[in-house]
Amino acid sequence: EYAYFSTGLAYYKQGKFTRATKRFQTFRQKFQKSKLIGEAQFYLGQSYFGAKKYSQAIAEWRYLMEHFPDSARADEAGLMVGQAFMAMGDYKQARKEFRSVIKKSDRSEIKQTAHYQLGESYFKQKNYDQAIVEYRKVIEEFPGTPTAAKAQFSSAWCFVEKKDYSSAIQEFSHVITDYEKSELFPEAQYMIGNCYYYLGKYEEAARSYRRLLAGFPTGDLVDDGNYWLGWSYFKLREYDSSIEAWRKVVSKYPDSSFAAQADYQIGEALFRQKKYNEAENQPVSYTHLTLPTN
Repeated sequence: EYAYFSTGLAYYKQGKFTRATKRFQTFRQKFQKSKLIGEAQFYLGQSYFGAKKYSQAIAEWRYLMEHFPDSARADEAGLMVGQAFMAMGDYKQARKEFRSVIKKSDRSEIKQTAHYQLGESYFKQKNYDQAIVEYRKVIEEFPGTPTAAKAQFSSAWCFVEKKDYSSAIQEFSHVITDYEKSELFPEAQYMIGNCYYYLGKYEEAARSYRRLLAGFPTGDLVDDGNYWLGWSYFKLREYDSSIEAWRKVVSKYPDSSFAAQADYQIGEALFRQKKYNEAENQPVSYTHLTLPTN
């Protein structure tokens, strides 16, 4: 029995969703009184979801909630029903499902996730004001949790989408001050730099990028940070500093999407300094400059 379930779970984790669904279907037929029946039913829905067969997934999760309401997976199944409707683009029904979960569940982690997903549903429809309202509920009702950190970050992104960069800076700053151990910390610092850049406040942008690079010298955003640090210095006409930042991108991250453009910009900065001979040694095939979109 356990081996049969474990095989289905292994298929699921390997992304072999067709095999997983068959295994869990057979498990349900053979072991209806098993203590694992709720788990098997849940992962049957998960397997359909993984295969993007959302209607089938919803049907299996609803079966779980109806026939095994005491299962530890019942509340989670309700969340996943909402996620499936989100995946199908039916945001109104998704919100109905999430609100039902919030009303019925007494589990904190389930309720906070449902609140967060309500915010996500509005965000996907570009209803940023209402998304912010839902994210705020997570931040206020579940302070200090990883979900609250995500909600804080997502709230900041709403302001970026609204092009309210000053408010976005305030919101991203809360990620740093209130959730300093969050994995979102470095990206929040990076986005603060970007928002200052969008506002034309290049000194503040450069300061934010330097904080990112000093705090996370081996992080995933080092090439991004150096590239836009270079641009910030370039805008300030501090060409030596811009060249230094861009050379780090070229030398340390040659496979970065920014490397070729950084190499070109070195030549542009040298040209601005009237160092024409040095500028000629830089690539000239890149005829456009890439700026952060705002």
